[in-house]
Amino acid sequence: MSGILRERYGDCCSGFRIINEHVNARLLSQLSEGRRFDLVMGSSILHHLLDYEEIIKGLAETLNPGGLMYFVREPIHKEECIQGKWPSDLLEAVYTRINSVMMLPWLKKIFWPGKVKAEDASDIAYQMFKDGVSTGMFMNLARQGFRVVFNRKYNRRVSSFMSYMENKWLARMRKDIFGNTLFSMCLQKNKDPL
Repeated sequence: MSGILRERYGDCCSGFRIINEHVNARLLSQLSEGRRFDLVMGSSILHHLLDYEEIIKGLAETLNPGGLMYFVREPIHKEECIQGKWPSDLLEAVYTRINSVMMLPWLKKIFWPGKVKAEDASDIAYQMFKDGVSTGMFMNLARQGFRVVFNRKYNRRVSSFMSYMENKWLARMRKDIFGNTLFSMCLQKNKDPL
């Protein structure tokens, strides 16, 4: 990904330090030692990290008062997901079947011929928790004085025909009918000393 970033944005990245390492709490502690931030963010990363709870705690400590911590598209821990009921289970079965047919390679070329993945997911997924990420560590921060700016739970929509259909053709009718499998969370550090 750092190669893609450099290729796409070239000289725009000259003011940034790009670090390509296996992320863990100890490395982040070393990299952020003595530094403070107004914004810490990540997209679909926590579920790849073995020590994500420790990482969140450490990153929270690096925030300036009023600073934001924002994580998006994390799979919710299976115990925290809304359990389906028979209508949504039936709809999910229909969705899964339609999606499996519409994602056949020859049909994908018809519906979105220009969409090409830059990489294979198997090349990226060094470690992935199948049980998802608990929102508990964020809630602990909220009890310690962080303000929850938003906490959104929503359904997984990854490279699927149904996602394409919802976003392009039925945007005004879109709603999550299959339960919540992802979350996005934004917390703000209290401006007053804790």
